[in-house]
Amino acid sequence: MTIALRENPDALALLQAQNALAQAKRELEDLQKPPDALALLQAQNALAQAKRELEDLQKPPDALALLQAEHAVEQAHQSYADAQKNLEKTYEDGFTSVTTAMLDLVATLNGISDTLYTNTIERSQTNSDWYTNRIMTWEYDSAFEKKNLANSAYDKARASTEATNAAYTRTSRVSPSQDREELIIDTFKAVAAVNDSVKAADTYLDFVQAVMEDKNLSVPSLMIAHQAALDTHTAKMNTRYADLQTIVRSIDDRKGSITSTERTLAEKNKYLEDLKNGPDAESLATAIERKNEREESLAKLTEPADGETIVAAKEKVNERLEAIAKLQEPLDELDIRSQKIAILERTNALEDAKEKLADYRIVAPFDAIAADVAVKPGDTVNAGAVLSTLITKTSIADLSLNEIDVSRLAIGQKATLTFDAVPDIQLTGSIVEIDTIGSVSQGVVSYAVTIAFDTDDERIKPGMSVSAAIIVDTRVDALIVPASAVKLQGEQYAIDLVEDSSEQAVLSSGGVVLANPPRRVPIEVGISNDESIEILSGIEEGSLVVMRTVDQSSTGANSASGQNPSFRIPGLPGGGSGGGFRMR
Repeated sequence: MTIALRENPDALALLQAQNALAQAKRELEDLQKPPDALALLQAQNALAQAKRELEDLQKPPDALALLQAEHAVEQAHQSYADAQKNLEKTYEDGFTSVTTAMLDLVATLNGISDTLYTNTIERSQTNSDWYTNRIMTWEYDSAFEKKNLANSAYDKARASTEATNAAYTRTSRVSPSQDREELIIDTFKAVAAVNDSVKAADTYLDFVQAVMEDKNLSVPSLMIAHQAALDTHTAKMNTRYADLQTIVRSIDDRKGSITSTERTLAEKNKYLEDLKNGPDAESLATAIERKNEREESLAKLTEPADGETIVAAKEKVNERLEAIAKLQEPLDELDIRSQKIAILERTNALEDAKEKLADYRIVAPFDAIAADVAVKPGDTVNAGAVLSTLITKTSIADLSLNEIDVSRLAIGQKATLTFDAVPDIQLTGSIVEIDTIGSVSQGVVSYAVTIAFDTDDERIKPGMSVSAAIIVDTRVDALIVPASAVKLQGEQYAIDLVEDSSEQAVLSSGGVVLANPPRRVPIEVGISNDESIEILSGIEEGSLVVMRTVDQSSTGANSASGQNPSFRIPGLPGGGSGGGFRMR
C-alpha cells in the first residue's frame, strides 16, 4: 500500500493545481491584452450617466415640478382634514349608540333579575332556587352547575354595566376624543357581558324545562313567560352588539386613515422642501464621488498594465507550476500520515453529518398505523402543524368536561365506557391525561380528558361517539339516604326525620301513617350520585327519614290552605286515619 501511494499522486489535488495554473495564465494574458471594446463602451456610458446625475442635482428647481409638488401638498392637507372629520363623525355616532345601549343594558339586567331572583313562582324561595329544587332529584350536579353559571354571568354583567354607566355619566359629546373612545369600547364590552348573561339564564331555563318535560312535570306558565322575555332580550342585545362592533371597527379604520394621511403629508412636504432648497451637501458629495469613480474606472481600462502587475502575474504562474511539480513528486512518510489523518477527520465529519441528518426525521414515540398524511415531500410546515393521523394499538377516548366536573378528576381513575353505535358493548378504562389549560366557548370553560381502554374490541372504530361514567370518589361504611329525601332551603340542606316509635306508626297499603308530622333537621352532606347522598352529620344510622309525604287532610277540597307546601304531593293514594302523615 505504501508503494502505491508513492507512485500515484492525489488525482484531485493535481487537477485542482492544473486548473489554478490555467487561471493564472489567463490572468497574465488579460493584463497583456489591449482594453476590451465592450468594457470600454460600458465604462464610458457609466461615466456619462454619473455626469448627468450630477448636472441634474446642480440645476435650479423646475417650475412645473414645483407647482405639482405644491398641489400634492394641498391635496395631502385636505385628505388629512377629511380623515379627522370622519373620525369625529364616528365618535358622534358611537356616543349615540352608547346612549341607546345604556338604556337597553339596564332594562335587560332588570329582566334577568326578575327572571332569576324574584319570588314570583313560590313566595318561600327565589325562582332560581325553585328551578334547582324542582329537578335536583334527577339532575343534581347539572342543575347546580347551570345555576352557578347563570349567577356568575349575571354578576359579571352587572359589574361591567355599573362601571360603564359611571363612565357614561362623566362623559358628554364634547368630551375629549380619548374619553369618548374608551366609553364606546367599555359599552361594547358591557353589551357582550350582558348578552352572555342572557344566554346563560336562557340555557338554565331550557335545561330545567327539558328535565321537567322528560319527567312529566307541569311547566309553570311564568316559566314560559320568562323564556319569552329572555328571547326578547337576546334579540335586543344582538342588535346593540352589532351596532357597537361596527362603531369600534370604524374607529380603528379612521385612525389608520389619519396615520396614513399624516405620513403622506410629511412625504409631500419633504419633497417640496427638497425641490425648493436643492440637493443637500451629502447627496451632492455622493454624486461627485460616483463621477470620480467612473472616471478612474475608465482610465484604468485605457491604461496598459504596469510592469509590477505583470511581474506579479508571472510569479503566480510560476508558483502554480511549482505546486504541480510538487504534487507529482513521490510522497514521503509524513505526507502519508497527513493523508491518513485527513481521512480520519473526514470520516468523523461524515458520522457527524449522519447524526445531524437523523435530526431531520420525525419519529413517533409509539408504534402506530399512519391513517392519513397531510403533507408531501418538499412542503414547508410550521410548529404545531398536523403532519399525520396515527392509529395506536391502544384505544383511547377523548372527552370534553366542564370546569366543575374536571375539578373532581385525577389520573388513574377508573371509568365505564358505552357507545351509541354499539349499545351492547360496555368497556372499562382509566384516565391517562387531563388538560392543564382549558378552552373557552361562549363563556363556558371546557377541558379535554383522555381515557385509555383496558381491553380492545374490533367493533369499536375511530371517531365513534362514546359516553363515560367516571368513578371520582368512594366511601367505605358511609351513611347514605335516597337523594329524594334531601331538601335544599337556601344554602342549607335538611331532611325530614320520623320520631314516632314503631308502635305509633301504622302501616297501610298506601305507606306509613304517622300520628305526628316529621321533624325537619339540618344536615351536612358529602359525596352524591343520581340516586343517593352521603350524610356526614345531622342524623344517626337507623333513623327513619321521609322520602315523600302527603297530608291526608289535603285530599278534601277545602283542606289545602294553611298546609306546608313541602308535604302536599297531589296524586298519592288516600287511606289511613284522618290528620296523619303518610310516608313513602
